[in-house]
Amino acid sequence: MKLVKILMLVSTFVLNFSMAQTVKDIDGNVYKLTTINKLQWTTSNLSVKRFKNGEKIMHAQTEQEWLYASKNKLPAWCYYEDENGVDTKTILYNWYAVVDPRGLAPMGSHIPTVFEWDDFINTLGGENVTPRKIMAKTGWETNQNFEEHPANVFNAKPVGSRYANLSPTTHWYDGKSKGKYTNFWTSTSWNQDLKLEYAYRIGLAHNYSSVINELEDGFAGTLNVKGNGYSVRCVLDFIP
Repeated sequence: MKLVKILMLVSTFVLNFSMAQTVKDIDGNVYKLTTINKLQWTTSNLSVKRFKNGEKIMHAQTEQEWLYASKNKLPAWCYYEDENGVDTKTILYNWYAVVDPRGLAPMGSHIPTVFEWDDFINTLGGENVTPRKIMAKTGWETNQNFEEHPANVFNAKPVGSRYANLSPTTHWYDGKSKGKYTNFWTSTSWNQDLKLEYAYRIGLAHNYSSVINELEDGFAGTLNVKGNGYSVRCVLDFIP
């Protein structure tokens, strides 16, 4: 009888967890969720500043600190253009923070692989259709061909990116990518080889009608350097 009660409690917990409406990180930030192809995705970008074990993630506040983290493969985050506190809302992470074993994603969730992103894109109709369903309706430099769809809640905003291997003028504040582009890290190293300095990312651009997905499109070079700073979304761990 006790075993039956325990199993019922476990089943109830699993059901409630798998149908969660939100997920919360260690800093107390709460993220709403939307279901795409049986996976629950966060509908806003990750903004945590500590790993799940409570340790702080390095905050790179200068170009030199950002490049130091990249060169030494150290996990780091930064604001998009924050040397002088201009933007303290947009938080970007390098890939080393994404895969750090101390855990970047909120408890019970993970940062999606390129294969999970690929399924996400295909579920929404493919690379040429997905952007108009998930891009935010405001903030982009040029008008977008939006399509009303339940996936609109994904609300991908053109928050820009940080770079580690482009020309010096784009290392830190380039003044170019915000309003035009957004990139999301995947947790997958290029060709699944952790020794390589590149990783897969998913991109959206104001002047490009398709999702940028190198799993399908091919290598993008410096835009895939692990030291770059991109946004992060999470998915709830799958419970069968």
